[in-house]
Amino acid sequence: GQIEARVNGWLWDQTDLLEAFRKSDAYAAEVSALPKDQRRPMREDERDAYCRFGDVVYGRTIWKKDELERFIGKVCVLGLGFQMGAAKFQTTLAKGALGGPRVNFPLSQCEHIVRTYRAANYRIAEGWKICTQIIEDMALGVSGAHKCISWGGDGDGNGWVLLPNGMSLKYPNLRKARNEEKGFEEWTYQSGEMRKKIYGGLLCENLVQALARIIVAEQMLMIDKKYRCVMTTHDEVVAHPKLREAEKCYQFMYQCMTTPLWWCPDIPLAAEGGWAENYSK
Repeated sequence: GQIEARVNGWLWDQTDLLEAFRKSDAYAAEVSALPKDQRRPMREDERDAYCRFGDVVYGRTIWKKDELERFIGKVCVLGLGFQMGAAKFQTTLAKGALGGPRVNFPLSQCEHIVRTYRAANYRIAEGWKICTQIIEDMALGVSGAHKCISWGGDGDGNGWVLLPNGMSLKYPNLRKARNEEKGFEEWTYQSGEMRKKIYGGLLCENLVQALARIIVAEQMLMIDKKYRCVMTTHDEVVAHPKLREAEKCYQFMYQCMTTPLWWCPDIPLAAEGGWAENYSK
């Protein structure tokens, strides 16, 4: 559940975002075992982060039943967390973000949403600045560390970020040059035969997605000790138990996928799923 947003908030200590996840998780856990007619109404402070940011976009209280409005909140929380600007945000919505409906917002509204996101999630925005410094450090061969990651370089432009599972992200041949078309300097690195740009928000996205993947992969190993895992897609894990063990398997998987790893013991994790006799979304 919202693994990238949770990792992004955890990595940069955006504590209010994490607390919003904890409250919505606690409510979901409380009512999940109750019949619908016995569930108490959700309080405003128990809504998830997508609904909460939807309030900012639409100027009213957004609930899960407000599917379009919550979806726009989701696009904001996920996309704007990696330094997306107003113009790209507008284009992303118009094209149908995350496979959703096409939404047309005026640029002025997109600018307001971006400013509001960055003000509300100021620690994540500060994280982009830290990532910019990490790029500079890697290029110069300067070592450093933050929480579960460390970084360095060979002093000749070849940099890397070491991840908590021993793997690394590599950025060979880092170079800074002026982009004449855009009128500012930018960093690029060699990726095969291509040069790719890298900046604070993009490095942040690389780190968050890598850490999220490590979490899911380690959870798969936990699950596979008891039930055979047969596939995964992004943040989804599929196991193949005997039919008579399906419910037990699901409960075990849920327990594994809500258990933080040793290097992020305080991150709130959530999951949802189910079982069927055939694979189905």
